[in-house]
Amino acid sequence: MLVTAPSPGRDWVTPEKALNEKSVKAMINEVTVANTLLTAIDGQQIRTMTPPCFDQMAKDGNYIEAVKNQFVGIKGLEAPNFASVAIFQ
Repeated sequence: MLVTAPSPGRDWVTPEKALNEKSVKAMINEVTVANTLLTAIDGQQIRTMTPPCFDQMAKDGNYIEAVKNQFVGIKGLEAPNFASVAIFQ
């Protein structure tokens, strides 16, 4: 799991797993590899995503924007009282 560090309450995040140390390109690669492995396991190609801790920013930009074409929906925190899902056509 990759989350932004350092931030309050996230001292458990090691540097190699800190999202703010990863590039958007690296995140595209990680998400693509994960989707490929999942497809090899279950044969499914339609997926949704929930970013760990809802973090979206890599060190050089928003990686969610870069990977959203791999998903039919991505859960986010745009709604004030609950998580919302952006559905892509």
